[in-house]
Amino acid sequence: MGETANCAEVMDRMNRGVAWAMTICGVTYFVVAAEKAFEQNPLNDYLDLATVVGIALTVAVTFFAMFPVIKMKLTGKMKGKKEPESFFSQVMISSLVRSFHINLFLLIILLGLESRIDKWSLPPSFYLVVMFGSMVFWVGMVFLFSINTDELDELED
Repeated sequence: MGETANCAEVMDRMNRGVAWAMTICGVTYFVVAAEKAFEQNPLNDYLDLATVVGIALTVAVTFFAMFPVIKMKLTGKMKGKKEPESFFSQVMISSLVRSFHINLFLLIILLGLESRIDKWSLPPSFYLVVMFGSMVFWVGMVFLFSINTDELDELED
């Protein structure tokens, strides 16, 4: 990042990096859910490794996404207490709302399938991990999809 980057550009890069980290985190939680579903399976060793890799990637991507913003704040280049208005910040908020809607829809479907799901006899923690993974995953995916489509023109208006 050169000296020419303004605060909004840095915030946009951070939001993009955080979206990637959220997507990776969601996938990692799906792997954790798979571990809970298949406890007595030889694949669990590989799932453990995938979980560790997912955690490491999530932390690394988040750190590299946020480091430039932290550096700007510490060096006094970003003086406001509030983040600067950024188009990507608006898209991130929109992604949070859409993720909520997607997960609400998934919960309604799961409630309709409740009698079939009860036969699986999985621990409640499995469902909590899946829902958290789904929430985080969809925020990241919706954000990344939104910034790479023509939908940006609609949001700018």
